[in-house]
Amino acid sequence: MLNISPMTIFGGGEELHFGLGLDSPFNFTCQRCGSCCYHRRIGLNEYEVEQLALHLGVEREEFISRFLNFDTQPEIKTREDGSCIFLDNRRCGVHPARPLVCRLYPLGLLFGRNNESRWGIMPVHPDCLGLITLEGTVEAYLKSQGARPYLNFELSRRLSST
Repeated sequence: MLNISPMTIFGGGEELHFGLGLDSPFNFTCQRCGSCCYHRRIGLNEYEVEQLALHLGVEREEFISRFLNFDTQPEIKTREDGSCIFLDNRRCGVHPARPLVCRLYPLGLLFGRNNESRWGIMPVHPDCLGLITLEGTVEAYLKSQGARPYLNFELSRRLSST
């Protein structure tokens, strides 16, 4: 398996580039090191809150009070060491219901003026052991991560707010 850095794909430089489409070559193989689960602010939308509460078998209000902080939007609490509250022995304790941002990692998503999606590769955590390769496509990666319902919710939310 060929390990490719994001800068190689974009031709060098320090700028983030959101020029990938669904058919662009991309894959990420997570090594379950847990590095991406530290020092992150993981904001949640209503769908993600519902999915996580359902997965944990708690009422929405209980989920919110036990596991979320509020700033400008609800976000997952972190421990004193900066780890996600759901990280358990370097494993995600809510993996089947993880939020969209976790499903996409290390892909980034921006919505354009007409709500078209624009994809890019975000900088990975320096200790991340995952491998970015050109095998597969962005679309195949999204499918493998179960991201489609989360993306559909986000797009419908954006369309209803315009």
